[in-house]
Amino acid sequence: MTSPLNNNRLDIPDKMPLLALKDSVLFPYMILNVQIQRDFSAAAVNRAIISKGYLMVTAHKEGAEKDFITEENIYSVGTVATVLRMQRNANGGMVLYLQGIRKASIRKIEHNKKTGIYSADISLMDEVDDSDNIEAQALMTEIKNQIRTIAERGDITFPPEALGAIQGVKNAGRFAEIVLNHISKSIELAQRVLEENSHLKKLQIVHDNLERELSLLEIQFDIRNKAKEKLGKAQKEYFLKEQMKQIQKELGNEDPHTSEIQEYEKKLREKNMPENAKNETKKQLDRLRSMNPAASETTVVKTWLDTVLELPWEKETKDNKDINKAGKILEEDHYGLEDIKERILEFLAVRQIKGTSKSPILCFIGPPGVGKTSLGKSIARALDRKFYRLSLGGLHDEAEIRGHRRTYVGAMPG
Repeated sequence: MTSPLNNNRLDIPDKMPLLALKDSVLFPYMILNVQIQRDFSAAAVNRAIISKGYLMVTAHKEGAEKDFITEENIYSVGTVATVLRMQRNANGGMVLYLQGIRKASIRKIEHNKKTGIYSADISLMDEVDDSDNIEAQALMTEIKNQIRTIAERGDITFPPEALGAIQGVKNAGRFAEIVLNHISKSIELAQRVLEENSHLKKLQIVHDNLERELSLLEIQFDIRNKAKEKLGKAQKEYFLKEQMKQIQKELGNEDPHTSEIQEYEKKLREKNMPENAKNETKKQLDRLRSMNPAASETTVVKTWLDTVLELPWEKETKDNKDINKAGKILEEDHYGLEDIKERILEFLAVRQIKGTSKSPILCFIGPPGVGKTSLGKSIARALDRKFYRLSLGGLHDEAEIRGHRRTYVGAMPG
């Protein structure tokens, strides 16, 4: 808001109560709504109201301590103001309507510890009014165009009445301050405009800030458009694929991906798997169902499912626990090797007594032809188990035995 106040006729003293605002900057000729909570601020306002005088209003620096006032934590340039109206709220604070009168600089700060009031010795500051400058007129026109462009995109809140108000503002400095007050919340930027004495330079600061905003909006606009294009393309592909599925269904041609999943589900139902294994397999099937058939991860999941569903979960052999029979078979198949045969029988006896398949592993070491493999065959025949021979000759990578991590494309079990 602005007021056509003629401050040249006012008798402004060079010392007055000091009010430091936390998150706003007051410009000359403008009216600002401020909430007061701190005791020393309320004391300064009361002193100004009682004496029917003025307040020196400045702003705290961003990031500075705000529980007290020093020359280091406030800006030295502010605005002399009057209190137009004051009302108290329910929580004990007060709401002020301040009107800026004249720009001034703070020479010295004093603090009355008894009353808590901060006061300031000030010097009034004059500005260079170059509103008639051709460059200033051009900048004002360009700023109006920038505001219209940004407002059309809805990225800033610039009230229509404020847009109409600046149309009639002839003073370049006031014009810049009104615009900045609506488009930016930056204390540092507002203070920079307040401290600038040249109206033309005020306009340049506001123009440059709006230019940056427009550049950011252009980038954001391009990003949104690209995102919409990608989303639109993805949606189009999805609908086309769904239509293709329906067409294939009508023609009696099922989708290969769907057929594979149905085959996996059939195998899973037929398998008598433990509950935890079945739950994990269902989880992987759900993943496969939601994946793109062309994705590399699809092959990894399929390989895992093929391996798990090919395992003989429900098939097992019943061990022959007759130690005498085992001894006869060992004697039939091998001559001598008494120590080895005795160790094998001990191994089988302990396994029978414990009643569990968990036991140490027997390892036969020796040169070729001494009977290592034939002993293994005899043990399998004695237990009525199938015998499998795995040759590890020529292997150089333990992953061929242990299996590869599933994160690798083409990973296989050991």
